[in-house]
Amino acid sequence: MASKRLSEKKVYRKEEYVKVVDLVNGRRIEKQFRRVDGPYTVTVLPLLDDDTILLVRQYRPAMRNTGFSRSGFIYELPGGHVEKGESPAKAARRETEEEIGYTAKSMKFLYTRVITPWSSDGGDSMFVAKGLVKSRKRLDEDELMETVPFKADEIERMLKDVKIFDLSTRDGLLYWLWFLSV
Repeated sequence: MASKRLSEKKVYRKEEYVKVVDLVNGRRIEKQFRRVDGPYTVTVLPLLDDDTILLVRQYRPAMRNTGFSRSGFIYELPGGHVEKGESPAKAARRETEEEIGYTAKSMKFLYTRVITPWSSDGGDSMFVAKGLVKSRKRLDEDELMETVPFKADEIERMLKDVKIFDLSTRDGLLYWLWFLSV
């Protein structure tokens, strides 16, 4: 039986709030969510050509000495937060230039996905960038990353061997391989 939002109350506590929802089956539930305002985040599939995608090899301190990475470096698609007053498309263009050092002649919206529906109302918009023209990286002071090109067959192998751990990246790469690649 599907739930129906008959009423809702938000109670804010720092970065969290509680929703009270009346369900169609007569039950009332309270669910805690992380507060996320705005269009949230963007992830970009930067295609150098139809068979080559650019990933960033980025240092993530939380990954260091884990089963995911000894060094702390992992492969990701570029992306980040949408700044206040910024559209997701503009954020995708900005993040592409900042993180991989390319501007895109074409930036196409693909879809928005919910990241953690059990704990957040935030989402991530996926874009594909084509017609890449070399420009200049503008990394934040806490970002340590390099841009690395990969062919589709290399990406398939990395996905099968579970060498890519970031879920936004896995989701975007699978979309590329299944729906966008030749």
